[in-house]
Amino acid sequence: MSVTLLPKKETEKKVLYSLIKYPDLSDKEISEILGIKTSTFTSIKKRLKKEGYYKLLIVPNLQYLGCEFVGVIFTSFNPVISLDARLKITKENIEISDEIFLSIGDPEKGFSLSLNENYTNFTRINERRTEIFGKEGLLEKEYPNEIIFPFKTSKTIEFFNYSKSLNSIFNLKFTKSDNYTKKTSPIKKKDESLPEDEFAKLKPNEKKILLCLVKYPEATLQEIADKINLTRHTVSRIKNRFFRMKLLSYLILPNLKKIGFGLLVFYHFKFKPQKPPTREELNQLNSDSTIYFVHKKFEAVMISIYTDYDAYKIDKTNKFAFLKKNELIIFDPIIRRYTFDRLRIIKDMVFEPITEKILENN
Repeated sequence: MSVTLLPKKETEKKVLYSLIKYPDLSDKEISEILGIKTSTFTSIKKRLKKEGYYKLLIVPNLQYLGCEFVGVIFTSFNPVISLDARLKITKENIEISDEIFLSIGDPEKGFSLSLNENYTNFTRINERRTEIFGKEGLLEKEYPNEIIFPFKTSKTIEFFNYSKSLNSIFNLKFTKSDNYTKKTSPIKKKDESLPEDEFAKLKPNEKKILLCLVKYPEATLQEIADKINLTRHTVSRIKNRFFRMKLLSYLILPNLKKIGFGLLVFYHFKFKPQKPPTREELNQLNSDSTIYFVHKKFEAVMISIYTDYDAYKIDKTNKFAFLKKNELIIFDPIIRRYTFDRLRIIKDMVFEPITEKILENN
């Protein structure tokens, strides 16, 4: 099946791909990697942004500020009730929860991801969810399914990494002058990241800066400084330290539908208790289509994107064959497919509310 991919020009595809692969590098640094003039790169970057191909986020690493786990919920809905009617109910009662940062649904099903400070709050949200779904007749035949991935006992292999998928569908060709053959960025940054079991204790001004950066990812240093009545120098110094500490990171979100993707797929794996997968086996499951992949010892959740159903079928067949050949599962994974012409993004990577809540308790 032929799929129209945008943007059409090779240089535009390279620029879009490189923005997503290296979100923390400057225009000059990326243009050097690509081997093109900085002015050319910046011009294409601005045009792609204006045409709606991507948006910039600053994502907080809240596990270092008090969050304990990622919560995943997926549910099947009563198709008799329209999607618009369902969304009106859930937006007013459930999706307003600060903890939920991503929520996607279509007429028959939905899933959400949340960052949670403790299990008590997570339970409150889910009990309210189930109560409302039941009262309004939204549920089909099952309760909402919940999965918990504690930061201390889980690993996130991919966190909305779109670069592999773009490189695969664009089939980019790089010359010897391109530095994409290098496995890491040629620009080395100082790393002051915290140990996994350590929390960052922030001062009041630091909290203001962090929250403002998350809320206004494209604001200049001076604009941030003006909003919170601090000097530009102070904002710059603390912002740079946050990035070195890995408390913040840049993320470029591509417009998947505009580019040419047609299908988003949610996978839930439960592995054999006698044989949890090794790191190498998990890496085998992590194909070019994977944008999100989190796992604990016996369970994993994956989100993948595809241009069409044929691409999905090939990837799914490979995954199932690998899992069964290596005897990693007893039951087939749960799979939920969402076509881009029917799905609705209810919450699209919204981190400000949970960041503000966590900082209040930090």
